[in-house]
Amino acid sequence: MAEKADNPADAYSFGDRLLHRMAFAHPVIQKALGEIESDIFAKKFSGQTSAQPVFVTGLPRAGT
Repeated sequence: MAEKADNPADAYSFGDRLLHRMAFAHPVIQKALGEIESDIFAKKFSGQTSAQPVFVTGLPRAGT
């Protein structure tokens, strides 16, 4: 089993931390990434419907 890092940030590589900082640097970047994701999956989910409503009862929190 892997040993737990003393500092949680040490568990992430430089690339992981850089990507995180870039992704959350500005709301415009988040919006653009969301639109790209929507475009990628648009064909896959087009025409799909739900027979019953979907209720989101909780949201994930940031961090651990």
